[in-house]
Amino acid sequence: MDGSLCCEACSVYPSHNAALLFLEYFQTGEVKWASGQAELGSALQLLVMACMYDVPHLVCTVEVALLGLLDMDNCCSMLAVADHHEAQQLRACCMHFIRKGHHLLSPLDIYKQLSTELQSEIAEGM
Repeated sequence: MDGSLCCEACSVYPSHNAALLFLEYFQTGEVKWASGQAELGSALQLLVMACMYDVPHLVCTVEVALLGLLDMDNCCSMLAVADHHEAQQLRACCMHFIRKGHHLLSPLDIYKQLSTELQSEIAEGM
């Protein structure tokens, strides 16, 4: 995979599978997930590619798929990726999710790894 597609800032490195999904989207206008529904890794990789190549409809499509996968284990990493790539819909939902579960998440390492700016924004919205 081309190194220029990698995003070291959010540690997402698109795979061959994500590249195939990306190309297939341009042929069909839709994303056909291998198992019939999105898988977290491939979906995040596809989101990064859609953002890097400025494909707004694909960004929205992947954001919706990722919302169905949002949980306590991945909400902070999803927020970091969404924030970095300006995926606003996903970012807003992650913020809401984290604020609702702040008492459970704030002591965890996954929360502490968020930037101080994101942690401040979460706290301000509570």
